[in-house]
Amino acid sequence: NPAGLDEEQKRIYPLCEQADMNAVYRVMNDYAVDKDNVFLFGNSMGSDGTYHLGQKYNTMWRAVAPCGGGCDLRFYPVDRIKDIPVRVVIGTEDPGYEVVHELYHELLKLGINASITKVGGEAHGTAWIKAIDEIFTFFNEQSV
Repeated sequence: NPAGLDEEQKRIYPLCEQADMNAVYRVMNDYAVDKDNVFLFGNSMGSDGTYHLGQKYNTMWRAVAPCGGGCDLRFYPVDRIKDIPVRVVIGTEDPGYEVVHELYHELLKLGINASITKVGGEAHGTAWIKAIDEIFTFFNEQSV
């Protein structure tokens, strides 16, 4: 949410984003990466980053999986991810469960190709761990 950032955070934010993308580019250049099958995953605040990087660099990702967090759709042109499959992951015991569940339904209303994994009995920090096999299965199903 850019509206919630102070001036210093607004200054640093693009630098942090560029550092993240530099790491992605470095891995893609230094290792045998199939550039047609690159996936993005993030948990908690990384979920917000997944939505942000997913839409901003939308031609890079075959699919994305935001886990354990949501985002304020007013600040993201999510129409840019209409062609990217999205797997939302949330634990049923996560304090943000209802917010993420509502966000998922909003994505569907906006025409986003989204699906959801609700991890029964798991909390904020553990749901993605329990769902990691399903996340990678989802990514594999999107591969070309």
